[in-house]
Amino acid sequence: MEENERAELERIKERYEALRTRSQALLDTNPDIIFRISREGRYLDFHAAADAKLAFPPEEFIGRTTEELFDPEFSKTSQRAVLQALESRKMQIWEYPLVIDGQTHHYEARVVPSGENEVVSIIRDVTESKRTQAELSLNEFRLSEAQRAAKIGSWERNLRTDEMWWSEGCYRLLELEPGEVAPSYSTFLERVHPDDRSYVKDLDRLAQAGQSFSLYFRLLLPSGNIVTLYDRAFVVSDVRGQPERLVGIVQDITEQTRLERELIAVGERERERIGRDLHDGLGQTLTGISLSLRSLVGGLEKERSASLDVARQAEQQLKRAMEETSRAAQALSPGISGLDDALGRLVLSLGELSDIDCNVDCRPKHDKHDPEIQTHLYRIAQEAMTNAFKHSQARTLHLSYQCDGKSIRLEIRDDGIGISEKNEKLAGLGLRNMRYRARLLGGFLEIERLPEGGTQVLCRCPCR
Repeated sequence: MEENERAELERIKERYEALRTRSQALLDTNPDIIFRISREGRYLDFHAAADAKLAFPPEEFIGRTTEELFDPEFSKTSQRAVLQALESRKMQIWEYPLVIDGQTHHYEARVVPSGENEVVSIIRDVTESKRTQAELSLNEFRLSEAQRAAKIGSWERNLRTDEMWWSEGCYRLLELEPGEVAPSYSTFLERVHPDDRSYVKDLDRLAQAGQSFSLYFRLLLPSGNIVTLYDRAFVVSDVRGQPERLVGIVQDITEQTRLERELIAVGERERERIGRDLHDGLGQTLTGISLSLRSLVGGLEKERSASLDVARQAEQQLKRAMEETSRAAQALSPGISGLDDALGRLVLSLGELSDIDCNVDCRPKHDKHDPEIQTHLYRIAQEAMTNAFKHSQARTLHLSYQCDGKSIRLEIRDDGIGISEKNEKLAGLGLRNMRYRARLLGGFLEIERLPEGGTQVLCRCPCR
């Protein structure tokens, strides 16, 4: 053999040895079990890690067939995978359980042809992944049932692609079957009540800007049901801090809203009754006393009685009592015909009771709204202004009421000391009442301490 041929042979041997070493290293680090199996299902060879779980010791299955070692069902399925791999020349995948040392293990077999009459079968233990998958499925079932019981759904929205994901709870709230339609903002918007749709679309700019928000609105469903939902969305940013996704939770609060509306309606009716009683009862009685006292003062003036000053003082006190009774009756039963007019009278009435400089700016597209809207917005303004007079120590107060035909914006702003934790506790019931009223309108209420000093109460709701 020539020198060049011997050198070439040595290089081939070196490459072969390097390839064999690398292949062995790959086999040694591979946690899978590898079998060579003949067309007849006979085990020809195997490779397994030291800690691999084998159904039989190697000396018991090498040279034997699956039919000799396993039950008929396993042997039939295994042989079918071998034949399909050889005939199609494509990989076949199947899964099976085996009991080893008293414990059930789950395996995934990948069968690939390695010649005309044999295959390589790569076996992977998927017991842990099966257990994890089962736990995940159980947790998903529990979450789905919890959302069903609480009438809650969850959703996600990609702010870059506008793609959405809905939980089963969201589908249920929209009266859709999972998979019936692809989740989308347009599909959701079709279910929104027509009276609330413009308002919801108007607030969608918050989502597009990647801002968290909360929202109350109604759905008009194909069944004819009208439900009220509370939607809370949170921004998820990418590693650069840029808004990437919105993650939201939506809940059916129809029954809760109905009960709150009934409670507030009862309160309004009681206010109206007390207001009428003050006006028709106490007010008329005071008017009668005033006429009698006026007659008495006239008589004392003729007689030049020493009691005249006392009578005149009593007349002035009675006049103030009548004015206060009239104001109380007006506050309890304002008789709202148009919201802008009622708010103007409210500002004027409360402004007369303090040294605060009050002004009002009303720019509504509509003269009148739904009576419920007018009543709730009036009460919100009344409560906010009363709190400002009592606690803010403000010099000026501004009320702004705007309506563009889609949404209503009511703002009460003062330049006082700003709302504090102490003031929130003092006005706690009133603040909760304002928030309830805003929610019943399908809107929201924000109370903010302003950087320059003072407090802003802002209510936004749909225009109906």
